[in-house]
Parts: sequence; C-alpha cells; structure tokens
Amino acid sequence: MTLFQEGSLSAASSAAQRRAWVEAYARTRDAAAVCATFGISRPTLRKWCARHDRHGEAGLESSSPVPRRSPGRKLFPADRSDLRNWYSEGCSLAQMQRRLHERGVSVSIPTIRRALAGVADAPPPAMPTSVAGLSLFDTLIPDDTLFRALADRITSGSLRPGDTLDEPSMARQHRAGRRTIRAAIRSLAAIGLVGIAPGNVAVVTAPPVQMVADAYAARRLLEIEIVRLLAARIGPGEIARLRQHVRQQADAERRGDKVTFVRLLTDFHLLLASLSGNVFLHNFVQVLASVTALGVLVYDQDGSPSCAVDDHRALIRALERHDAAGAALMMSDHLGHNHARQRSGR
Repeated sequence: MTLFQEGSLSAASSAAQRRAWVEAYARTRDAAAVCATFGISRPTLRKWCARHDRHGEAGLESSSPVPRRSPGRKLFPADRSDLRNWYSEGCSLAQMQRRLHERGVSVSIPTIRRALAGVADAPPPAMPTSVAGLSLFDTLIPDDTLFRALADRITSGSLRPGDTLDEPSMARQHRAGRRTIRAAIRSLAAIGLVGIAPGNVAVVTAPPVQMVADAYAARRLLEIEIVRLLAARIGPGEIARLRQHVRQQADAERRGDKVTFVRLLTDFHLLLASLSGNVFLHNFVQVLASVTALGVLVYDQDGSPSCAVDDHRALIRALERHDAAGAALMMSDHLGHNHARQRSGR
C-alpha cells in the first residue's frame, strides 16, 4: 500500500473502524501486529489512540479540516465589538491581546490598534509600545503573556495563597514549554506572588508585608507623576472614560463582589497610566499593582475600601479642572490611605 493510498484509507475510515484499531491495541499492546492486521501506519494508530484517550468515543469521529485557530485571520465583528468594550473599561492593548488569545484568537498589537481605529481617544498608531522591537516586559520578564495571565489569576483570586502551580498542567493549559513556565514562575516569585517550596514546588503566596509597603511607595512616586501629566492634557473623552469606569466600580461594590471590585479599583489606576501615553509608566504600574492588589485581598479582610470610589470621583474632578497640584495630592493621600488600611486592618 502506498503512502497516498494509506492516507486516503485513513481519511475514509469510519469511527467503527477506528474503534476496532483502538480496541485491538488496548487488548494486545502490540502496535506492530495491529498495524499489520489493519493495514495502517503507526502514526495513524497513535493519533486515533491519543484522540480516544483525550475525548473518548467522540474523539474517533472525523474532525473538520478547517483549523480551529488561525493566527493570521482577521478579527470578526464580534471580536471588534468586544475590543471596543474592553477599551472603554480601561484595558490595555496587551490585556486585550491576552483576552483574545484565551478564546483562541491570536492577533498582534498593531492589528488590535487598527481595529480600534475611530474609537474616541484610541491610542494612535505611532504610540510607542516597544524598545528595539521588544516590549518593556520582554526585557524584564521572559514571557510577557504568560506572566500577565498568571499574575491576573492570582490577583483576581482565581489562584489563592497556598495553591500550587503544577508545571505539566500549566504547560498544557497555556500551550507553553516547561522552560517558559519556569521563567514565568521565577518572575512571579521576584515580585512576591509565588514562593518556591522544598522540592522546587511553586506555591502562590501572600507577598511579604514589607514588599507590599515598597510597592505602595513606588506607586506613589509613579502615579503622582502620571496624574500631573494627565492634568495638563486630559480631554473630555478621556474624562468620560474615567467616569464610566467609576460607575462600574460602584456597581461591583453594590453587588458585594469584592474580587471584581478590587480588580476594577486596580484597573482604574492602569487606565490612568495608559492615558498618560507613557508605556514605561504603564508597565511599571502594572507590575506594582499586581503586588498591591494581592495585598488588598490577603491583608484587608474587614470589608471593601468604600472610600476608594469617592476618591476616584474626586480625582477625576481635579483632572477635569486641570488641577495638577490637587490631583497629585489626592493620589498621594489615596494610595497612602489604601496602604494604611492593610497595616491597621481597618
């Protein structure tokens, strides 16, 4: 039998025939004998046995020749609509790219930027997002996308302190190599989100109190400068986006959804950083906010920081007045108060 004939036979084979191959191999564990009996190749046998192991009887049905993922395809209208919604929520371009990747859509940052063309205050095509062809995080963190995905799961409460990060399952879930997984874990450990237990087991951990304090101190330095920059150039469209985001915060607070509420409070600061137009400030704030957001979830257990929404509203009013000094003072007091809640448990 020629290779062409074998391929045709494999394509035309029925689920019943494939079941016979799999069952024969399960009984005998002799791949050579099964292949000789049924006139198929070992790769064909391995393929259908693997599909049966993963999906049971359904795995023996013929699959569509159309690929499930097409990295080069254009965005569908539903994807474009979601991008606009995420942008109005304050998501960065990298966050939008990651959300699309999670649904099996792989597109570049320039493609996302083109899809946002015409949206009020959308980032212009010339906005710098890289240095020498690499994003800032590519120079600091080995795998930007994986690091951000894992950090989001930890700071959102999907992974809690004490949970282990199993490398094989993570490699399957994120379709990444073990070396890439280990690099991302080392980066998470560097900012206090993960600890390495005996036996090189990675465990989600509460960041040390001093690390949270250092992160807040760094955020105050950066974010005071961010609001000063914004106060000098912010427009009505950007003010509208900030107010829309605050309405979402208030809604999450009314529902009593603390995890979502904390995430939105953090995302508000990332939105401010993105509006500054300085990619370096935005990326550094994102790393620091991962630490402080987990600090809120772990150390501030006595209720939601209700004053935060009012603080954000007051800050927006100062920005709308182009009051740089007032906005800077409000940001300093706001972050200082958030940190004080965790120190005192109030």
